[in-house]
Amino acid sequence: MVTASESQGNMPGFRTVLTDPNERYCENIIGCGLFDAFRKTAKRICDLGWAPDNAGNISIRESRRRGRFFITAAGSKFKELRPQDIVLVSGVEMYVGDESIRMGNNLGDCLAVAMHSLERQKMMGDVREHTGIKEITLENLPKVLRFLNSTGMVSFLVNAVGHRKPSSEALLHAMIYAKRWGWLDEVNGILHCHKLADSSVSSTPTPFRDIGYGNIQLAVEAVLTLKKEDMVQLTDHGIITVTSEYHNEQDYGRVFNSAFDKTIKKCMK
Repeated sequence: MVTASESQGNMPGFRTVLTDPNERYCENIIGCGLFDAFRKTAKRICDLGWAPDNAGNISIRESRRRGRFFITAAGSKFKELRPQDIVLVSGVEMYVGDESIRMGNNLGDCLAVAMHSLERQKMMGDVREHTGIKEITLENLPKVLRFLNSTGMVSFLVNAVGHRKPSSEALLHAMIYAKRWGWLDEVNGILHCHKLADSSVSSTPTPFRDIGYGNIQLAVEAVLTLKKEDMVQLTDHGIITVTSEYHNEQDYGRVFNSAFDKTIKKCMK
């Protein structure tokens, strides 16, 4: 029988609904080579000391399904990764007040609908009054969302399938996978390392200060920063690398190798 359980994310306004998979879930991700690609990449990250205290997360878009992606589970031990540590995020819902907005393939459209919902629900005046922002744009949206999170006006629900809840960074990954307003090619894989040995990424912007992870304004900041970069350094929180490398069901490792090679090239000079 399929059951569902809810777990609170580690940031306000972020919940996860986990649907138990059928008994063949782990067997299927092993059989298609997906787990092997995750396991090898996790080992490479650990060998370089880039995942201290089980930190870090990696994900890959499901073939032909733009709104879905596989990601490591919360608290996964990269040195001992198991098939049940891989979770399928099947969708994300954004709640503005009491209205649900399904986050699809176009992030810009989703945020535009959210702003329209704020206006309809008479919340826009509160935002403008407390933030000092007269016109909400994509560039100042992180500040707006910080206020919305603190007041409970906006919240997010991550729907997932698997044996364990997805990484607390699942919302960040979902926002990056959503179409980035045409700035870059479609993202097919994401590598997030929390510690880099001898790293020097001077050309990568570092806009994140005093922003907790697992929440929407960090995700929007990341998307904005990635409009001209394929790598972004988060202050005191590691590096995110994205790749548009194409894959099919038989070649998941190709995507992870592309992201990993980009990180190596820039961080191990």
